[in-house]
Amino acid sequence: MRILYIAHRIPYPPNKGEKIRSFHQIKYLARRHEVHLACLVDDPGDLRFQYELRSFCRSVHAVPISRYWAYWRALLSLASRQPLTLPFFYSARLKRSIARMTESLAFDLIYVFSSSMAQYVSDSACVPTVLDMVDVDSDKWRQYARFTRWPRSALYALEWRRLAAYECSIMKRFRQTLVIAEPEAKILRALNPSSAITVIANGADVADGDPPAGGSVSADLRRAAPYVVFTGAMDYFPNIDGVRYFINEVWPQVRRAVPDLRFYVVGMNPTRAIRALAKRDLNVVVTGYVPDTRPYLAHAAACVIPLRIARGIQNKILEAAAAGTPVITTPQALEGLCFEPGREVRLADTAATFAEEVVRVVQSPEQYRQQIAAAIEAVKTHYSWEASLLQLDTLLCAVADTYRNQPHKSAAQAI
Repeated sequence: MRILYIAHRIPYPPNKGEKIRSFHQIKYLARRHEVHLACLVDDPGDLRFQYELRSFCRSVHAVPISRYWAYWRALLSLASRQPLTLPFFYSARLKRSIARMTESLAFDLIYVFSSSMAQYVSDSACVPTVLDMVDVDSDKWRQYARFTRWPRSALYALEWRRLAAYECSIMKRFRQTLVIAEPEAKILRALNPSSAITVIANGADVADGDPPAGGSVSADLRRAAPYVVFTGAMDYFPNIDGVRYFINEVWPQVRRAVPDLRFYVVGMNPTRAIRALAKRDLNVVVTGYVPDTRPYLAHAAACVIPLRIARGIQNKILEAAAAGTPVITTPQALEGLCFEPGREVRLADTAATFAEEVVRVVQSPEQYRQQIAAAIEAVKTHYSWEASLLQLDTLLCAVADTYRNQPHKSAAQAI
């Protein structure tokens, strides 16, 4: 099968939520099919990674966009009724590139990753398309509005309403809409009950044997222990909000009970505000980019997930569980996962509860051994990449086969 895969960001390196999902999808599908990738690149430094992707994609068309002009396009669209997200991810060059590809190659299926990229397909019948929305982005904007002050809250609320209407309309144009978790599917079914919506989860790899050595990093971390860790891109608002909440409201209570405990914030692009929080307390360590988060997880007393804004599946929970690290999380971050609170993870719905759990795992780690084993088993049972990707491949083949055997009346086509 010949597949055109359209993504809003280059899916390499797989170092953040959506790129982890798209990278694994493309790599798996390329083992079985002919995959052509068309994507945007919003960081000039990422252009070099197209050569990595060409090792398994038949072709890679990576088009750079300027974040500066993308923000301007989004702001200028305020006077219109379209979501700000669409002009942000619009590229005339990518549109032309996709048009040339669809004219010269007979694709069996077009896979659109992220609702923002649905603007690159039209209603004309030619080839079946599948939309992977991953999360319900509109609901994230609703949560952003809740946790920010005016005037940003008003802007975010406007984007929530516009994007929800857009999501409802575009699902009708695709033969299948995919999401990462059942709560996402529930929201979309309420928006558009007639659309075909399928849940395909992310996965995590449970390492066999000892954790990765990490060289001098592991040695330094062993000396730094005890510590707790948070992993995630630190220019992403839900992560920024979560770390702020933890440092401002949870951390002081923890330090009173365990004065020598450290908190590692591990993730690329930390904002000035996050770095400033670390300067206030020498026991808070902001690492910035690291090539591998596994050594930080392997030596941590616990992985804390203090997110107040969350949608879909939190890969950071899966990665920590797979690494054998106890997880303490808010209810919001756990929503899309079939982990049982008290069995595979510890739940903390207040700052006081969160602090109590952190202190307990540091002072009595033996109480968490059963949780670690249960979490690893849950990852193996419910979140195997191989099982999720086989489900995806089976669905895409079925969509393509059904299209071949039916009159071509209502599929979408690349512009």
